[in-house]
Amino acid sequence: HEATRPISPAPDGTDCPRFEGARQEKQETADPHLERIKELGCLYAFSELLRIPGLSVPALCQGVVDLIPAGWQYPESACARLILEGQHSTTANFRETAWGLQSPIVLHGKPVGVLEVYYLSEKPMCGEGPFLPEERRLLSAMAGRLGNNLERRHAEAALRESELVFHTLAQISPVGIFRTDAHGDCVYVNERWCEIAGMSAEAALGQGWARAIHPEDRDQVFAEWYRSAKENRPFKMEYRFQRPDGVSTWVMGQALREPSSADRSGGYVGTITDITERRDTEEALRRSQENLTRAQEVAHIGSWHLD
Repeated sequence: HEATRPISPAPDGTDCPRFEGARQEKQETADPHLERIKELGCLYAFSELLRIPGLSVPALCQGVVDLIPAGWQYPESACARLILEGQHSTTANFRETAWGLQSPIVLHGKPVGVLEVYYLSEKPMCGEGPFLPEERRLLSAMAGRLGNNLERRHAEAALRESELVFHTLAQISPVGIFRTDAHGDCVYVNERWCEIAGMSAEAALGQGWARAIHPEDRDQVFAEWYRSAKENRPFKMEYRFQRPDGVSTWVMGQALREPSSADRSGGYVGTITDITERRDTEEALRRSQENLTRAQEVAHIGSWHLD
């Protein structure tokens, strides 16, 4: 069944499609290469727009609609609108008409807006209404890439917020906090870590953090670190830090692998807790027990306890 089209009387009195002659003229005069150049130019300008650093979402949306008319068959009659989460961006000449083309904008699998193109006056039918099949593909491609760009922006904003919370908590934490990349190179330490290690944050970056480990414990720490990484399990170990002034501090070191993302391989985040007081108490208790045992051996007496 052929779709109904507007008709007008022909010179001989019979009815004929109103745009039959206009369509034929368009087919004879339109340069398909020129149309492709216009579409590619629009897509290229759109790609450049997405690359502008720091461009706000409202400015991006306005830039998108302003680019669209030049890429369509009849730019002088084209207008565009972008609706995103209830906010409208339009070309200066925008008017919603019966001759429109729409493509949804999807964010995380859910529609959040629509990108629309309209002609302000009736044009010959040539595909999807007055729009070429290539124009449908172009509009869909722009809406798809815009959705991907917005998803990336949302992810970056969430990451920035997460990093801000992390750094705020790290500054007030009573334990030393560190982060490394996937290769074990330090990328961050908090102030408490620097206090325990006797080392500046700048000096700890890269492999600098390893200099804070007591020389007698360094090989054991490295061996356990690489073992836990290979076995994909948390790192946990008691060892000593030695400050540049020679003061040693016992710490409990713990670390977990961070999840990987599309643009970042997972590193490690960990803590060091000063356990020197506990170790000193345990050592004093051990020496006291040894002294008691020796004294009993000398006196040839034993020890007992009451239930």
